[in-house]
Order: sequence, then C-alpha cells, then structure tokens
Amino acid sequence: MKKRICLALVLLMLLTVGCGKTPPVEPPETTGTGSRETETDSGEKPVTPTGPRDWQLLYNSDATHIEQNDSPYHTGDRNTTLTKSMVRAAVQEAIDAGIDCYSLAPGQCWVPWWPSAYTAEHIRGYTQTFGGSNFSNPYWNYIQVRGNDMIQDCIDVCRENDIGFFLSFRLNDAHHVTGTRTPENSNVAFDAEIVVDHPEYQIGFIPSYNRSEVVLDFRHRAVVENRLMLIRELIENYEIDGMELDFTRRYCLFNVDLTTKEERLEIMVGMLREVRQMLDEATARDGRYRDLSVRIPVWDEYWGDMGIDLRAFSEAGVTIFNLTGSYFTVQEGIDLTTVKETVPDRKVFFELHFITAVDYDAEGKRIHRRATVEQLCTTAMIAYDQGADGISLFNFQYYRGDRVSELDRPYTEPPWEVIAMLKDREGLLKQNQHYFIGRTWRDSIYTGWKLPVTLARNARKDFTVYAVSPQDGWSGNGILTLQAESAWRGEKMEVTLNGVLLEEVPYAGKPYDNPYTQMIADPDCYRSWRVPVSLLKEGDNRVTVTMTSGVSVTLYFVELTVQP
Repeated sequence: MKKRICLALVLLMLLTVGCGKTPPVEPPETTGTGSRETETDSGEKPVTPTGPRDWQLLYNSDATHIEQNDSPYHTGDRNTTLTKSMVRAAVQEAIDAGIDCYSLAPGQCWVPWWPSAYTAEHIRGYTQTFGGSNFSNPYWNYIQVRGNDMIQDCIDVCRENDIGFFLSFRLNDAHHVTGTRTPENSNVAFDAEIVVDHPEYQIGFIPSYNRSEVVLDFRHRAVVENRLMLIRELIENYEIDGMELDFTRRYCLFNVDLTTKEERLEIMVGMLREVRQMLDEATARDGRYRDLSVRIPVWDEYWGDMGIDLRAFSEAGVTIFNLTGSYFTVQEGIDLTTVKETVPDRKVFFELHFITAVDYDAEGKRIHRRATVEQLCTTAMIAYDQGADGISLFNFQYYRGDRVSELDRPYTEPPWEVIAMLKDREGLLKQNQHYFIGRTWRDSIYTGWKLPVTLARNARKDFTVYAVSPQDGWSGNGILTLQAESAWRGEKMEVTLNGVLLEEVPYAGKPYDNPYTQMIADPDCYRSWRVPVSLLKEGDNRVTVTMTSGVSVTLYFVELTVQP
C-alpha cells in the first residue's frame, strides 16, 4: 500500500512539472490557533508557519516625507539631519491612528536605501561616472554613512505594536531620471548604473524629459534581473509580512510598439513567479507567511500595455490586488465588482489619496485639491459596496506638504481621525456622503478623465455617480454643484439626473466644513441644483449637463452631496 501511495505521489509531481505552469500558491493550512507544525529532518525545533493575516487598512509610506515634510517629530534642517526617533515616530503616528499594516517604499528602488551588498559597487560606478560629486542626501547619510537601517527601524516599531509590515517596491520609478545627467544634477542616492549607463534600455528617446520615455523597458532581461536582484536582497534580509510590487510608479513598463500583449504578460508573470518563490523560501525559513501584493491601475483597459492579467497573476502567487487611481482619489469609472469576481479567492484593496483634483497657479506651479473626510469616507463606502476587502492609503502624509517649498500652501495635519472611520464599514453608511468628479492631469495611463471640459452652446456632457444608499435610505434632498474655471457669465445650463430635469437653486456655499482652501474658488464660480433623493438609485446614476445658451464654460469640479 505504501509503495502505491509513493508511486502516485511521484506521478503527480511529474504531471505538475510537465505542465510548465507554477500552481497557485495557497496560504498554509492553519489550526484553531492560526498555525500548524512542520517536521524537520535535522531534529531542530520545527517551524510553526503563520497563516495570512486579514488586513483591512494598508498605509503606504514613501520614506521621503519623514525628512521632507513638516511634522511634529521633525528636527533639524532639511537635508542635514534624519534621526532614528523621526523614523520611528513616522510609523508610530500611523499605528496610533489605527492602521493594520505599514507599507514602506525604500526610496525610488533603483539605489538601495538599506544596508546592501550592492552599495560598494554602486559607489564605485557613481564615482567613475560623476567623479563622486554629490553624496549629500539625508537618507544616504542615515543608512550608508552613519550605519542605520531605516527598514529595520520601521519593522521594530511594527513588531512592538503587533502591526503588519510590507515593503512596497517601485518597479519603474521615474523620479530623478529625466534629462541628461551631469555632476551638477546627479546624486549618489538616486542615480543607479543601469539607468545611467544603459540608455538602450529606456522606453523612448534620449535625452528626454518625458517620464514615460526615460523609464526602463522590461522587455530587456537585464532590467528584470536588476529588479529581482534588489527584491531578493530585501526578502532575504528582512522579516516582512508581504512584498508589494508597484506597477504604477511609474505605470510605463514596456515599449508597446516593440512587444506584444502576450510577450508583456509572459515577462511579468515570470517575474511574479520568481518573487513568489523568494517569499515562500523565506516562509520556509522562519514560518512567517508573506503576502505578494501588486499595486495596479483600477482601469482594466491599460492592463494589457503593462503586462497585467488578474487570473494569470493570481496563478503566479499574487494574494493581494491593490487597485489605484494613480495619483488621485477617484470615484468615477471604477469596477471592483468585476475584479473581485475574477479573483474571488484573493484580497482586493482600493487606494485613496490625499488629493481629488489638480490645477496650476499663475506661475505654472501645481496645486492640489485635498480630499476631505467626507470624500474619503464616501469613496471607501463605494469600494466596499463593490466588493473590496480593504482600503489602502497612498501619500496620506502630504497634507503636510514640503517644508521648504511655497507650493500648495497652506498645509495642514493629515485627517488622522479618518483612518478608524475607513475600517468601519457599517459606520461609513451613516456618514455624510460626498460624491465628486475632479479635474485631473492627462497622462499616458488614463485618458478617460472627464474634467476639465469646455462646453460650447448646445454641447452636453455625461457624468456617472455611483451612489450607495444608507440602510434606512437618505434623509433629505441632495445638492449637485458645478464649479467653473471662472465666474459664470449668465450661461444657461440644463442638468438632469437619470433623465429627470433638476431645479436650480442658489449656491449655498460648501456643503460640509472644509479645512482645505486649495482650488476652492469664489462663490460666483459655483452653481447648484436640488437633487430629490427619490431620483437617486443604487449603483450608477447618470448626470447630464447641457449648455443651452452662452459662448462657452469650462467645468472643473462636479460634486453631489447628500446626507444619510
């Protein structure tokens, strides 16, 4: 009987190998205590693997905010001092607010912002290219000169508080890679050899200031190997709970003219399988289960260009899909229901950002419209209604802004109180609802932005509002408000909701208290219409705006507020 069982197992292994596919990685079986014993051949104490934890709120830190932004824990002058207490405080403030898992992006992920076996080689290459001209960077000083370990500092705080810890690895970050490098504009903390020495690996043309062109093309195996080299070092050196591969920082991964959809998918799936194997090997060593997460665009029409396929990624071992609006909190055009139906046994998260819209001042400097508590809560409510398992936060720290720049002032503290609210699914249904469509920039990842839009006479524009009804329905009528680029000049507008004409009412000001003044215009830039809640329906609602008289008007922001 034993021989038959052994033969069957051998045949099963041969069949698995012969299929040429890596089977989906499943979480380890757990007992009632969340673990199971495993045997060892050496007689050593058996490892007790943990099962996957049920994260609900992931908090991304880009690391640079710790030193760059105003904060209660910041000490010293910018670019001179970074301390262990600052690093620890940046983690602790998020934990105190109620996060489940802290996710750290260690720099741009081209040059190690951690103690690395690659550092000495990098210094030699940088010195040969630029003469060792610029070694002044607070993070480089903290890690490579003073001998600290930022990643381990963050892990220590997380372990002290029983909080999960992820590393978020940026696959193709475009920061500091534009233009021709010279000793004057180089820095040892950013300029990796593969980026500097191999222009043939870049997607577009050299020299270029287009970030979509200067990032590297993953059709080159050397690019993939560079990414895997650094990822392997991180996985082997740190006791993490998960590794996130960030596909959207930057979202251009291939020259699509030189690759097919099938080739792009094969490359990225192969890479994910290698990372999954690294994570599993680490789990075998210490018993700590490690998730594999991917941060990808929420819009599926761009997945093919990036080598993304949900089912193939799931089979390669991805356990968390973190869907993002790139750089904005967005409500329109998302479809998490289909995502969840496609990978029902994987976790789906939806990402919120600190901004809902962007504009430029008279000097061409970018300004941001900050997301309010009501907007964040409403967006999370939509995500949960569409099947999301949790919420993630990206760039949440940047309500504070840059310590030395006048861009986008005045700054505020982040609304820390919202984190606990975002985890309370039932509580979200009781919050004031604020649906919106914001002005965003146009880039190569998404061309479907509805705003800004200029309407001429008789022109119309459709918008979609995905609404979620409270348990007992809405308590009163809502207000739909249109914000124009400049003061309205008597233009006549016809606004309908689900085909029913709405009644215009005088603009009554901001619907809820709003501490953020960026992109909040003068009252004469706004017009409002009453929305009977009887017209609202669960799910998609169509708003149609038609200009019936006037020359032209440019719309910047569309919002619908309604109370539970």
